Amino acid sequence: MRRPLIILFVLAPLLIAGVLLWWTGGKGPASDWGSPDPGSASRPSSVADEGARRGDAGAGGTGQRVSEPAPRRAESSAPKEVWVEDRSGGAEPEVGFPAPDFVLKGLGDSWIRLSDWRGEKAVIVNFWATWCPPCREEMPHFEELRAKRGHEVEIIAVNLYEAADVVEAFYEELGLSFPAALDRNGDVHQRYLVRPLPTSFIIDRDGIIRARYFGAMSYDVMERLVDMALEPAG
Repeated sequence: MRRPLIILFVLAPLLIAGVLLWWTGGKGPASDWGSPDPGSASRPSSVADEGARRGDAGAGGTGQRVSEPAPRRAESSAPKEVWVEDRSGGAEPEVGFPAPDFVLKGLGDSWIRLSDWRGEKAVIVNFWATWCPPCREEMPHFEELRAKRGHEVEIIAVNLYEAADVVEAFYEELGLSFPAALDRNGDVHQRYLVRPLPTSFIIDRDGIIRARYFGAMSYDVMERLVDMALEPAG
């Protein structure tokens, strides 16, 4: 009779412990009697949640949630929107001043930014339109200049108001290859105070306007103005 009682006393604690483990799911007694968060078991842990639990110094040591940093947006070489520099930086459309920088849509998928050539080439910014006879007259001279001296100077032909297909047809007709920029709203023309067409600004490698020319230019005039722009200032 004693042996069964001894076995019962030995096994009873083990049986009770097993029942408790089964009842709590193997986690031991609950820390409180509140109902657990139904989503807490499946919700992934985040940096913000971890900081809130620890009360990190980054959250002021109060256990407040902190936002994770947003991923950096990829930066492009040029803004994909029409833009022209205002007067705040000292740029003015006058000889001796920095030429106002601008970004305009080009033909196809291209975007044209004036300052992309700064430090590398002189630039002629030519304001024009397809319906302007003097503009048409000087375009072949620009093409010849670029063919002979494209390593020293770039031509940017800023068209006023016209649609891309009109400019494309004009370029194909004359066999032009230098960049065309579409000033559909006239913002860049207004910033440069352009009145007659064509008007050209000759800009040196440092982005300074060295000359302004009204009307159609001959090839010889273009070369002389480029030579002047390539000379050291002063």
